[in-house]
Amino acid sequence: MTTARYTLALLILGLWGCTAPVVKQTKLPPMAPPPDTAVAIASPSTPDPAPLPPLTATLPYAPVLQKLQQRGVPQAFIQLLATHPKVRFDEKFTRINVLGTSRKPDYSHFYNARAVKRCLQFLKEHDSLLRAVEQRYHVPKEVIVAILYVETKLGSYTGKHHIPSVFLSVAMADDSTYFTKNRERLRAQFQGSSAELAALEQKLARRSQRKAQWALQELEALSQLYLQRGIDVFSLYGSWAGAFGYAQFLPSSFLRWAVDGNRDGQIDLFSFPDAAHSIAVYLKAHGWGKSARQQRKAIYAYNHSQDYVTAVQTLAKKLRARYP
Repeated sequence: MTTARYTLALLILGLWGCTAPVVKQTKLPPMAPPPDTAVAIASPSTPDPAPLPPLTATLPYAPVLQKLQQRGVPQAFIQLLATHPKVRFDEKFTRINVLGTSRKPDYSHFYNARAVKRCLQFLKEHDSLLRAVEQRYHVPKEVIVAILYVETKLGSYTGKHHIPSVFLSVAMADDSTYFTKNRERLRAQFQGSSAELAALEQKLARRSQRKAQWALQELEALSQLYLQRGIDVFSLYGSWAGAFGYAQFLPSSFLRWAVDGNRDGQIDLFSFPDAAHSIAVYLKAHGWGKSARQQRKAIYAYNHSQDYVTAVQTLAKKLRARYP
């Protein structure tokens, strides 16, 4: 395969970051006091025996509801997925989360003069918070601000996509109907030999299965956020990849690494104290250390893109050079 064809294939099967306009998180009254430390995901081991309502058979994502029931997700949450007026199946999520976008993103605008100026002002406004986070977790404040900027432009651009709907849609990625559509899109964009195309189609099949399983896991995490943490996940909006909040965490990341930074009894990633502390906890958990290799590896865990890592590090370096 030529270099150009390799590039096209990587772009077709790539997954790039995405953000969108800010939306406020809504909470329910807490069902139990939320912990101020990270917890692991714990899925029920036995399925709820109650049958799904008959209307779910007509829903485009009915197979997902059945899989969730088999995985032991509480019936109350499945019923809401089936009946909540905000929940919608959108085929575009089965496409973009599997095939990715058609072009490689340009991160250079995240560390230009305008970006540096905005981040310096943010550092000044939140100096005490950021220094406290840095002292506690030993993650530089400039890195935290850089991630907040690259992810959501400091909270001004967090996403317009309904989070439960994103995952319900992506969980259908391995359904024969939507796999076939993605395969046809791949064929339409690819120029190469039949053997090369066959190899890419196999990769597409594996990726479709992985993304569908991933979406089911995130739906399980959403059920825990709703039923155990009292967060109204049906009012959550974020990226097409299912991330939300100023820190752009996935639901499973929220359960594992989000913390109550301002100790107000709630974990809210649409607040800067919680978002800043949670970013530091995430990086620390993923190996942040003194070496350049450890730091790059931790940032890469946050977003699997070397260009993303370079953008964060470049912006952080510029901030360090101009902020005391």
